[in-house]
Amino acid sequence: MDCSILRKKFNESLFDIYNSEELNIIFYIVMQNLTNKSKLELMTSNYKLGNVKEKIFYEYVNRLSNYEPIQYILGNTIFNNLEFDLDNSVLIPRPETEELVDLIIKHECKKEKILDIGSGSGCIAIALAKYILRSNVTALEICPNAVKIINKNASKNNVEIDIICEDLFTFQSKSTFDLIVSNPPYIVYSQKYKISKNVLNFEPHHALFVNDNDPLIFYKVILNFSKNNLNVDGNIFFEINDIFHHEMIQLVSKYQNFSYKLIKDFHGKKRFMILKKNT
Repeated sequence: MDCSILRKKFNESLFDIYNSEELNIIFYIVMQNLTNKSKLELMTSNYKLGNVKEKIFYEYVNRLSNYEPIQYILGNTIFNNLEFDLDNSVLIPRPETEELVDLIIKHECKKEKILDIGSGSGCIAIALAKYILRSNVTALEICPNAVKIINKNASKNNVEIDIICEDLFTFQSKSTFDLIVSNPPYIVYSQKYKISKNVLNFEPHHALFVNDNDPLIFYKVILNFSKNNLNVDGNIFFEINDIFHHEMIQLVSKYQNFSYKLIKDFHGKKRFMILKKNT
């Protein structure tokens, strides 16, 4: 069946789940995966799928109709121009987190020794190791299956990082770091009703949600860890929940040796906090 007919059936099957822009993006992701052709080639020629790949196409459509994210269906995604394998034991990397990585890369600070806390698929740690020369990156992750994915992604992207499989809440280290980065769980459970089905039904809740009674718990633990494990003039880069940015300011203000600034994401939300340890 040729591409134009497949496109029509694709849109008809999924129009009540995805908007037209999302349908366009996902359709070309699917077709690129099945044909190994570029988006430009697919747009300028009417490619056909054979019977086997057409069957796979409709399997993808069926899974998409059940709100399963295309990244989990294909088992990979692109993050900061690098390819990462993933499954539903790790979060799908978001564009906001790409912004976080870009901020770190461009920021004028010492980043020889970097610790990524709650590494998931390893996207932050691996991107930093790939793009920051002479960096020594450590990824801390509690989930054993995620650690396997980090190892696989590091090998896939030809970088060497240290990986520690431990719980942040009990983690102790004699190492010190120039830079600590974390995108911890920051959605409170009371916000679950706002979360779309493709996230709520498929992505790991332990990596998304935090208890309402202490929504900043991960940031508190990381700040306490930094007392002994972040070098003077070192930096912490946090991705945060915009609705708690005032609370984050209050929290950081309790640590007199830190200065900070908030940065908005491309949606205009206060999404990132950069801290500097002064003494």
